[in-house]
Amino acid sequence: MLLRNDILDAVHIYVAAKAHSFASRVKLKLFADDTNLFLHDSDPMKLFTRANNCMSQLCEWFKVNKLSLNLDKTCYSIFGSNHKNTTAHKLYINDKVIQNVASCKYLGILIDSDLKWIEHIKNKYIYICITN
Repeated sequence: MLLRNDILDAVHIYVAAKAHSFASRVKLKLFADDTNLFLHDSDPMKLFTRANNCMSQLCEWFKVNKLSLNLDKTCYSIFGSNHKNTTAHKLYINDKVIQNVASCKYLGILIDSDLKWIEHIKNKYIYICITN
């Protein structure tokens, strides 16, 4: 699962203090103003439970440090064939459901839930056609 959100640079301070408190199956990756939370589990119920717990921790940290998440830019993707039927599970931030998307951008690359390059190639092709 990849959770993505555009947030303030101040969150980089968070990494040193908070990254160690997440479980071993959770990775927090920051680049500029992007925050990405990577989680994995073979059990969808455990995956969503862990993701919701991590989001609660992040939201609490943002609140304490007077930062905010842009919920309109927050989304998540499920990667791999084992997790295609996850409609029964929801991911929340402050009781608001986070949007599940088929593809999301990570460091300039569009990654789709099937881990294929079709969306990325299509996006780059359109960009090249428009700029030339």
